[in-house]
Amino acid sequence: QVPFVKAVPKREKLLRDSKAAGLAGLVETLCRLVDWWRVQLQELLIRHGGVLDGARLQGQDLSKLGFARWSLRHADLSNCNLAVCDFSSAVLTDANLSGADLSGGNLIGATLTRANLRDAKLEGARLPPWSSGLMEGVQLTGATGWVPANKDLRNAKLTGANLSGCDLTGVDLSGADLSSANLQNVNMTNATLTHANLRDAKLQGACLPPWDSGLMEGVQLAGAVGWIP
Repeated sequence: QVPFVKAVPKREKLLRDSKAAGLAGLVETLCRLVDWWRVQLQELLIRHGGVLDGARLQGQDLSKLGFARWSLRHADLSNCNLAVCDFSSAVLTDANLSGADLSGGNLIGATLTRANLRDAKLEGARLPPWSSGLMEGVQLTGATGWVPANKDLRNAKLTGANLSGCDLTGVDLSGADLSSANLQNVNMTNATLTHANLRDAKLQGACLPPWDSGLMEGVQLAGAVGWIP
């Protein structure tokens, strides 16, 4: 088992010596086990692209840092200040961003598959295109600022997403793929669900559009639970 190494100068020397000795695999493993701090990250992030999979960064002020094209799979960024950070084309699959402040950040092209964005602040953040499939399985319960100002989520690919408790009043979800999504207690009053895919979705407690409104024509509900009045 690889020992835990703190983010101090000795750690950097160990990583350099290990890499020089041809132990690149060990270096990558160590990078995943350390607690990184802003000063080390500033030096590391000068270059675009790299691996910080599983890095523990929780609770820090990392605002305005650039993570473009970095791999941050399973990284813990919970409760971090990530305002105005550049995550363009970064891989954040299964990353923990719960409670993080991502306001004004650039996440265009970022992979957010199954990322935990519970209670995150997303005001002004530039997210991947909703139809890109880069946000399937994302958790957005309690997150703020993510619903587009024009409420246009047409053809959004949010398979398996957790949107429980979210306010989607008046949002256009026509053609959206919300199959297997958790939509419990979601407010979808006057939302457009025309041809939306809600197969196997959880809809207990959800407020759906009036059944005679025409806003749910062509909707797919096979396997969905909790939608029958």
